[in-house]
Amino acid sequence: MTDATAGGLSMTPLLVEICGLYVLIALLFAAWAKTIGFAAFRRSLADAFPAMARVDAAVAFAIVVAEWTIASLLLVGGAPARIGMVAALVLLALFTLVIGAALASGRAIVCSCFGASGHRIGGVDVVRNLALTAAAAVAVVWPIPDDAWPLVQQLILAGIATILVFASVRLRDLAWLLRAKPGT
Repeated sequence: MTDATAGGLSMTPLLVEICGLYVLIALLFAAWAKTIGFAAFRRSLADAFPAMARVDAAVAFAIVVAEWTIASLLLVGGAPARIGMVAALVLLALFTLVIGAALASGRAIVCSCFGASGHRIGGVDVVRNLALTAAAAVAVVWPIPDDAWPLVQQLILAGIATILVFASVRLRDLAWLLRAKPGT
């Protein structure tokens, strides 16, 4: 895409497209991982929120269905995708608030955001969720037409977004690697 005023390539549509794809791929990955590891996800919810013990399966199921539904809306394109991105923004903001509140209260919650995991939620997880929430906000505020990019460019941008999702999911490990000193 070109910017009519500058005559050159505008980075805004690229950024917006990558943000939308980043959210879509993260939701697909999270929904898939929670689906195949549903029992572990349900248990982590029950452990994290004991007051929900009687409804943990229903809440876990609702979260997985919400993620699959929102991702499906994003894949459809058009008006459903716009609704899906707003729903993604709300869902991601809610997840971020719940994680932040749990950390602020000192609760130790095992992260099952992207499938079964043994690590406790920490600041890195909040950063990841804030990045996803910000990406959804960008895609909501600056929507671009569905046919804005040729297929080859869409695939390249999807590849970039996939790398961002995997980096986000493994952000704790990347942070550890960046802090590691040679020879230790």
